[in-house]
Amino acid sequence: MEFGDVFVRDPSSLAELNNTTEYVADSLLKIEESVDSYLEGVKTVLEEQRDAIKEKLDEAEEKLSEAEDDLSSCEASQTEDEDGNYTPSCNWERRAVESARRGVEEWQEKYDAACRIVAEVDYEIENYRDMGGALHPPGGKYFIQYLAGEHTDKATESLRGCIDIITEYHEASVNESDRVTGEILENPNKTDDDKPLSEDEKMFRFGELSGKVIDNQAQNSRNIADANRVMKCPDCGRPKALCICGNVRRDMKIINKN
Repeated sequence: MEFGDVFVRDPSSLAELNNTTEYVADSLLKIEESVDSYLEGVKTVLEEQRDAIKEKLDEAEEKLSEAEDDLSSCEASQTEDEDGNYTPSCNWERRAVESARRGVEEWQEKYDAACRIVAEVDYEIENYRDMGGALHPPGGKYFIQYLAGEHTDKATESLRGCIDIITEYHEASVNESDRVTGEILENPNKTDDDKPLSEDEKMFRFGELSGKVIDNQAQNSRNIADANRVMKCPDCGRPKALCICGNVRRDMKIINKN
């Protein structure tokens, strides 16, 4: 079928494209939800590790304080003999203080590093979850939601408009052919490749593309289920792209492809 500068090989392919667009949007939302949950989990684990290090630092500081108290008590009890020697020597207490001080320094370094890591992670997560504004774009979270929501709605609305126009054109052509006899007009540019796909070809191509999406998800993420749902109209029971009731998206129900 020729439509202006557009050659429509199979009108039903537009409906399938519309349905696949919904499928991709569903995939994006599932991935975004999983990523958001993963980032929150990473942040929680890092904060727990930072807090555990802080506990070790507090213990080291308490140990240092006790060692310093012991050294002060020892030095206060010292006496000097004729040769200038002090009794007790308090050498053990001094070594204990030095060891405790090194422990505090080591745990302080670890705690400072943990705080920096948590702060950097918080900063990046905040950027990812940034809603954006007049002077800067949104972060990844809301960009993905925009692609799967408003952007998909606009795309499917445009496709639905194309489907309606082509359907009207096709119906008008059929009605006109009822009143015309004689010569049958054909598109001179038509080739064997322009024939509509068979049902087996459609299923094969859709399965092949769906498999690639699922494989990419499995390779690039963890514990993300494949998107296997489409939007179904509760009235006519058809996928949204083929709905004959004119329902809006919020009225659709999700069904499984498998």
